Amino acid sequence: MKTHKTPLRRVLGLILCLSMLASLALPALGAAPTTETPKTPTAASDFEFNARTGTIKKYTGSDTDIIIPAAIDGITVKALDDIFTYSEVTTVVVPSTVKVLGDYEFEGCYSMTDLYFYGVPSNLSSIAEYSDLGPFTVHCKVKDEEAFMNELDGYVTVEADISDDLADPAYPSHNLKYTDNGDGTHSAVCTDAGCGYTITNEPHKFVGSTCACGATIDNNDPKFFNFEVREDGAAWLLGYTGPGGDITIPATYTDGDGKTHNVVGIHSKAFCGYNGGGDHEGQTPTEVAETITGITVPASVTTVEDDAFDYVGRYSTGTWKLEKLVFAAENVTFGKAALAANPNLTSVTLPSKQSTLPTSLLEKSTSLTEISLPATVTEVGPTCFRDCTALRKVNFQSAEPPVMATYVNLYNKILYPFAGCKELILSVPAGSLQKYTTTWSAMLTAAKDYAGDITLVGDGDADPEVASIPDFNIYVEGTTAESESPKYITYHVTDFENATKTGTVEVKRVGYNGSGALDIPETVTTKVAEKDWTFTVTGIGAGAMMQYETSSSSSNYWFTSVSFPKSLAYIAKDGCRGLERVKELDFSATKLHTIGESAFYSCKSVETIRLPATLEKMGAESSIEVGDGDDKETLTYTENVFACCDALKNIFVVEENPNFKDIDGILFTKNGKKLIRYPNARAATHYDIPAGVEVIGCQAFMQSYQGKSVLETVTFPDSVKMIENLAFRQSNLTEVTLPVGATFGSCAFDICKKLTKVTIPEGVTTLSDYMFWSCENLKEISCPDSLKTIGDSCFGHTGLTKVNLNKVENIGAYAFYFDAGLTEVTIPATVTTIGTGAFCNNENITKVVFEDGCKTIGAFMFFDNFALCDLQMPDSIETIGDAAFGYGISLKSVTLPKSLKTMGTGVFYKCWKNLYKVIIPDEVQITKLPANTFESCQALTYLYLGQNITATSPVSLYDTNANLVVDTACAEDSFSRSKFDVYPYDLDNKSLFAKYEESGEVDDNGYPVYKVWMTPEGVDSGCCGGTGETDGDYVLGLIAAIGNPMFQHGSVVPAEPVVLTVYEQYEDENVVSTKTYTASDLDALAKKGVVGYQFWSMTSGEEKTVAANEYVTIADLLADAGLDFADGDTVTASSGDGTTAGMTFADGNTYKYYIDDETKEAKEVPAAILLSWNSGSGSAEEVAKTAYRSGNLRFAYGISEEQYGTVHGKRLISGVTAITVVHPARTVLTVLEKTEGSDAVTVKSYKVADLDALKTEGTIGYQFWKTGSDVEQTMAATEYVTIENLLADAGVDFAAGDTVSASDPTGFASNLTYEDMGIYKYYCTADGATEVPAALALSWATGTGDLASVAAKAENTGNIRFGYGISQEQYEAKNVGGKRLVSKIATVTVTHAAPCKHETTELRNAVLATCTTDGYTGDVVCTNCGATVKTGEKIPAFGCPGADFTDMPAVTYWSHNALDYALQNSLLYGTSATTIAPKANTTRAMLVSILYRQEGKPAVKAAASFTDVAENMWYADAVAWAAENGIVYGVTEDKFDPNGNLTREQIAAILYRYAGFKGRDTAARADLTAFPDADSVSSYAKNAMSWAVAENILAGSKTNDGTTYLQPRNTATREQVAQLMMQYIEADK
Repeated sequence: MKTHKTPLRRVLGLILCLSMLASLALPALGAAPTTETPKTPTAASDFEFNARTGTIKKYTGSDTDIIIPAAIDGITVKALDDIFTYSEVTTVVVPSTVKVLGDYEFEGCYSMTDLYFYGVPSNLSSIAEYSDLGPFTVHCKVKDEEAFMNELDGYVTVEADISDDLADPAYPSHNLKYTDNGDGTHSAVCTDAGCGYTITNEPHKFVGSTCACGATIDNNDPKFFNFEVREDGAAWLLGYTGPGGDITIPATYTDGDGKTHNVVGIHSKAFCGYNGGGDHEGQTPTEVAETITGITVPASVTTVEDDAFDYVGRYSTGTWKLEKLVFAAENVTFGKAALAANPNLTSVTLPSKQSTLPTSLLEKSTSLTEISLPATVTEVGPTCFRDCTALRKVNFQSAEPPVMATYVNLYNKILYPFAGCKELILSVPAGSLQKYTTTWSAMLTAAKDYAGDITLVGDGDADPEVASIPDFNIYVEGTTAESESPKYITYHVTDFENATKTGTVEVKRVGYNGSGALDIPETVTTKVAEKDWTFTVTGIGAGAMMQYETSSSSSNYWFTSVSFPKSLAYIAKDGCRGLERVKELDFSATKLHTIGESAFYSCKSVETIRLPATLEKMGAESSIEVGDGDDKETLTYTENVFACCDALKNIFVVEENPNFKDIDGILFTKNGKKLIRYPNARAATHYDIPAGVEVIGCQAFMQSYQGKSVLETVTFPDSVKMIENLAFRQSNLTEVTLPVGATFGSCAFDICKKLTKVTIPEGVTTLSDYMFWSCENLKEISCPDSLKTIGDSCFGHTGLTKVNLNKVENIGAYAFYFDAGLTEVTIPATVTTIGTGAFCNNENITKVVFEDGCKTIGAFMFFDNFALCDLQMPDSIETIGDAAFGYGISLKSVTLPKSLKTMGTGVFYKCWKNLYKVIIPDEVQITKLPANTFESCQALTYLYLGQNITATSPVSLYDTNANLVVDTACAEDSFSRSKFDVYPYDLDNKSLFAKYEESGEVDDNGYPVYKVWMTPEGVDSGCCGGTGETDGDYVLGLIAAIGNPMFQHGSVVPAEPVVLTVYEQYEDENVVSTKTYTASDLDALAKKGVVGYQFWSMTSGEEKTVAANEYVTIADLLADAGLDFADGDTVTASSGDGTTAGMTFADGNTYKYYIDDETKEAKEVPAAILLSWNSGSGSAEEVAKTAYRSGNLRFAYGISEEQYGTVHGKRLISGVTAITVVHPARTVLTVLEKTEGSDAVTVKSYKVADLDALKTEGTIGYQFWKTGSDVEQTMAATEYVTIENLLADAGVDFAAGDTVSASDPTGFASNLTYEDMGIYKYYCTADGATEVPAALALSWATGTGDLASVAAKAENTGNIRFGYGISQEQYEAKNVGGKRLVSKIATVTVTHAAPCKHETTELRNAVLATCTTDGYTGDVVCTNCGATVKTGEKIPAFGCPGADFTDMPAVTYWSHNALDYALQNSLLYGTSATTIAPKANTTRAMLVSILYRQEGKPAVKAAASFTDVAENMWYADAVAWAAENGIVYGVTEDKFDPNGNLTREQIAAILYRYAGFKGRDTAARADLTAFPDADSVSSYAKNAMSWAVAENILAGSKTNDGTTYLQPRNTATREQVAQLMMQYIEADK
């Protein structure tokens, strides 16, 4: 037995079934039935049967054990149509005749125990897939058990059971005697005594042409052909039920009345195999279709309908055996797919004069190899031969090319008749090849997209012309098409010549995997129409090297090198894309003239690319999406073909190329004016772009997102005029200074993730679109006066925290989009245009200031700025754009500018949380409130409309606060006629309008109060929750019902009053207000639920109990106010009449319950402020009565018993007006001590009482700096702690050189030196100067008289320093003056001066020794304190090492000491035993030898590669060492020129590189313009010469007129080199 697990999604259903069946006496899973299964089929009368289709439609019997009969009334039972769904059957036997089950055949059969199958019907899996069965067993009575299991698909338990205990009802275990009825059926009767089992009119079961009963059958017997006669009397073939084989359809049909009809058509799906239950659209199914091998259709048949010979639909593969189709008629009208999907069809004889072949006629005829189309064919339908994969030749007979019809599929592909065919030859009549070629050019061009290889040839010639040549493969490395792993290159023919049998090809695809080298030949040979052709390889086709054909999988890991033929002329788009292991691409010997788009994209390992002399063009127009979300757009640019070659170090160009050149491996245009590509993998961290470069090309420095370029900075020469699109995209630049006067392409520096600093110098006028987009580490930008325009999305998605816009005039759309670091923005008055969403989606901007003079606020400018709470708009603003402040949920109160003329829609859209008040002044020139202006401003409770506004637009006030008061200032007669559309909903396409009517009442200011009436035009008066009180069509009270504004006229209604204030206090300190609450605020925090609370009755002097149904818990209130409440704290509540009550933290955890009087159950009641009281009877009243021990309310004091008796059911804000949290005393000041360079250590901490113990009382004047003012203010202190007393108390010394630093909690600090203590300690009075100590001020003076005089007369007070944070407003405020106010100073730190560590020193007084005088090593002196750290030593005179040389200059000559120095240090040797040749020129070999000796003659890794440096020469090792370390280069790739004379600039360049090799700082530069001949310095040597002059290594030569020249190109003598070397070495010390 094989067991298959039920899918997980069925498990729960089966568990449910098991539980339902648990009480039933059922056998175990897989057991045999407990009752004996009947041996005879269930009576036919128990079924509703469709004899025409052989389908049982319904079971009508009552038995639960069922055997489906094999036949009913002699008609075979072939299908069940959900006859047992939700029945109580227990056992069902299904005969082999049943081929189809219903989709839900056994759904809901919860009593089922056993299912027997003698065949494998389709839809077998439905017994579990779509059913809810209990535990049951499926008995497989089929010998081919595997087929059964595959069909069942493992859904239920299956038992293999081929025993004879229950016979197949189709062939019961009877001794049957068969009789041929002569009508295609047979009958049988059981010969067993007393049995009587009979079969009548059962269709023959064919085995070849013989029935199982032994009868011989004529397969063309007319009775096997089923016809219908249509209204015109013609017969149509519906199907065939015979034994199959080769059949001929009869030309006539004789009906039951003996009338003969011509057979003219074949019905749709007449020969289509049976594929479903039901009526099958009135057709007779052809079960024997699988046995038909050939069909001949008579000449009378002129119509064949859709799918007539299609086995199972044209999108499935048939399994029948049809091999041959013959049509005798001259022309037949074929339907769609009429002959399709015949996998064994090899021969088709089409009608001799056929004109049209329809869509999909022979589609998927996968064995058809050749077919001839009659000369009469004028059109071949779309996909006529689609996927005929074996078809190799189609013969066209017509001299005129037929139309090749097409259609466009779902993937936008144009499909021709031969889509999906491979290696196909289309043979056309002799002499018509050119006409066919021209007519079918579109099809032949598109062949590569929809079909395989199609060749068009002209028939009838010994050497037929070829009109097209398909792509072909050339197999390599000994493989063939039949090899297990074939290796080949696919070539695409680009041009050819029939006469010479030659042409050109491009590499279309490298179709094999492997590794190592790929060699692309110059020519290839293949057969075309059985002839040998030779093709020259001239191109690399699009995507040719890609490992996979889609660009999303472009990597090619196969090859480590690729060699290209000399004939190569072009590389198409993506041609060499993805060569991930290749390190060099050498095109220098090719004829390459064009390199296409993305040709080298993602060649991740390529280090060197060599370009030929013939190259003319690189790249193509391309596009890329930049930005994101609403900010996204498409950028068009000219692509750089080297982009994303992240390992690229050098691009070399053959010198003869007239268009391009390289400078040290960097690619430029030939004239040097455009830098095309800087290779990403170069080792330098800085690059000086050469002078003369005017353009930085598109993607010139761009790298991929995986790139690891080390280039951090570049210097732009003054010549740069343009930086093109994407030039530095994704580069690793850390800082950049923009070139003055240049223009910038889009995305020039975007996504530079490491860019932290951008300098925009004066002279730059415009920043381009997306220029710094997504530079996430860019923190600050300052715009020079010259900058006027910032492009779209220029700084979007950056890390900016600060922006100075200075004098910018134009700000582009989304310019500062999503810059999360910005907190404040100031828009200068110079700004005239602002693009959409310029600062939108900046969630941390809290403050926006428009300078006076600004006229425009752009659309969506600050949209989605959640934190914006401080909005300052001057009275110069004239325009505010659409949704400018939408979703500004932190805005609270806004007054629009008086100058406003234009206002877009939705300006304050969904500022729902805090915007409670808006004033539109009378001066505003808007006459109608725009649509959506305040939509969903749910906190808006007051709106003042200026006198010019007489109407509102749709949804301008929709979804505002239900208590919104709209105060209008327009004239009374104008107001009364206004149409304020406060509720614009469209009700059944009717509009709501408002009208106003005097109520006869006046407000407090004497203005009339208006009623507001609304009408839905044509709508019943009681709609929308209205009261139904009507006046004509108007509804009164509707506004209140739908929560829309109430209008009044003339009086300004204040904002909602504060009803509760939360305070915080620390012991000994002043009380501080932390948050205020309106009734609406408390509502937002309210909880609802009936709970009992105590209160104190002022009349009875007893505690009473009341039930509250709305309250705000103290815990929620304090959390909302941001206050902690912890152990040791207390909360005090104060009512308006001064009554107070307190609660400790412990109380909150102790008294939080009441005891129900009946149940005695303790229930928690939170400490709370009660908002409304419960009334009525029932449970709520009982709570109040029975809660005899309630939680200590405390915060309801002030609610009297009389008030309680009158407030039932009404909203009443609690009498509590203040809540104060009191914390234990805290540390307010800490004294710290430190020594410079070390961490501070806490010395002592102070509370308020500690400071009081040290304070001095007396009035003294102090200065402070007022925030926002440019002058110092003066203030009088009455209590203070002097710094001297404070430090003495803390035990901290304060002496000369020390400083005191005081800082507030924000880190703001001020310093006081020891010297300050003695200088700035006075103020001037009328009586003269009086000392004022440096101190911490504790409280400030108010009032008149002496105190005021002190403040007024203290014209030059001691610098208070330690009073920062005490503002003028605080001093003047009544609630502060005269009270104790602790300074905001949090720490006082004494810093003692540290002894100097002599960290920076310099050498002074050094003197070189000569042959005659002593020298001195010099003193090491500290540059910080001037102390001598180390004293120098004497250097004895060393004699004259060159005394033996006859040509040694005199001691007094300028070069004598230098020559002595060189000889002393083995830098120079004599040219002979007696000469040193000081005037001789210095050669290249000499200088590298001097440096080699100076370096100590290190071992070299290999001999020099120069051909003119022999290994045995005295300078060979020196040259090898210098070349190996990049100190010198050859004059060519293989020549060193050792005897070449050196110029002064060449020596400077070599020493510059040598200094770099030694790690010496080479940043020093001198201004060479002081030398008249500075312009003669070669460009390669400018930095080196500038450095050498700055380091005093090189000095100019004076002429007789006193002018000093550099003489860079003069040759250098040996004595000059000695002087240079001495100066270089000593400078290095």
